[in-house]
Amino acid sequence: MLHPVMTSSVLPIGFALFENQPYSFRDDVITGVRYRNLFDMMVDAVIAALTVSGHADMPVVVTETGWPSGGLVNEGEGDVHPVYAKMYLNGLVSHLRSGGGTPLRKEGVAQAYVSEVFKTNTSFVNQVAGRLRSGLFESICRNGGLGGVL
Repeated sequence: MLHPVMTSSVLPIGFALFENQPYSFRDDVITGVRYRNLFDMMVDAVIAALTVSGHADMPVVVTETGWPSGGLVNEGEGDVHPVYAKMYLNGLVSHLRSGGGTPLRKEGVAQAYVSEVFKTNTSFVNQVAGRLRSGLFESICRNGGLGGVL
């Protein structure tokens, strides 16, 4: 799971949202690799761990990624907003479609799955605790069909 919602002055929100800004990059001081987004940095951390453990060629599947669009906001989670969620998803899809991969693995991840594209309130825990939710679209079931409305 890759959830880059916690940003700070060290990791600005533009770096997490795939924005191409003058200072939206980070250099790995050990490898010298330059990262243009937090997603690649997080994926490469997994790839580095796999390599050290002798599994350098194992495909990486991101089983869950996304950006919360609402819900309970705790201290340090001020970046929870539907606009940021949309920016993250647009940036993620654009980045994955580019085929550029990550600095450590040019073919990138084998697959990536987005968490909660549709707004749901079916989780008992989410209903009771008011936890963060990631959905951007409302699901509507009519005559057995499913449609999406923002």
